[in-house]
Amino acid sequence: MGDLYLMLVSGALLLIGAGLLVARARTHFFGLETDGVIADIVERERRDGGSFTPLKYRMAVIEFYGRDGRKRRFEDGLVVFWMSVGARVRVVYDPRKKRARYVNHGLCIYLAPMTLLAMGSVALYLVLR
Repeated sequence: MGDLYLMLVSGALLLIGAGLLVARARTHFFGLETDGVIADIVERERRDGGSFTPLKYRMAVIEFYGRDGRKRRFEDGLVVFWMSVGARVRVVYDPRKKRARYVNHGLCIYLAPMTLLAMGSVALYLVLR
């Protein structure tokens, strides 16, 4: 039973990681790149099901102008660690998809998908050995 569970988990991790990797790569290679600016840094909180204290985290609000001249905004959690309000960033976005946009961190954009793929591969290896 444990092997079946591990096989299912590894398959799910591999599928999710591959899907994220393809989505990020498609936006990165076929999206448009423009300049953006950190307009604000906001604090968010999330309550986990079993916790009484909320998890607080900070997000940078990025503003940029699309090719159509419209101002767009989105939040990014990575640049908040080393940049401040007013800093310029490079933004990659897909004008056809509202949510396909991110700050161009270089290879950092592939960190989450690659981590999921690695975890899925390790889990699959443990099942098949």
